[in-house]
Amino acid sequence: MGDSEDAEPPAVHRIGGKRWKKLRRKTEAAIERMTAELLELYARREAAEGFAFSPDTRWQKEMESSFLYEDTPDQRTATEDVKEDMESPRPMDRLICGDVGY
Repeated sequence: MGDSEDAEPPAVHRIGGKRWKKLRRKTEAAIERMTAELLELYARREAAEGFAFSPDTRWQKEMESSFLYEDTPDQRTATEDVKEDMESPRPMDRLICGDVGY
């Protein structure tokens, strides 16, 4: 998408012209629809109840302390944040992305 040599270039309209005004109205309407959908989604998520996991047990802590390598400060923070989310009754909404550090 966008890098194909066969793709047609986008149409360019004169600002204030009929086509530009029509495209602007369509774009504004699409933005309003998307905004309404996002507000509804976030309202449903705010009202939803999730499952709260219990805090780490002694066995969990022992298992984690047996790992050969020590977490980096960022890994430690990410783990703490995830555990905090999991102990909350609210649905968790988190993405953790990392690389192997080659």
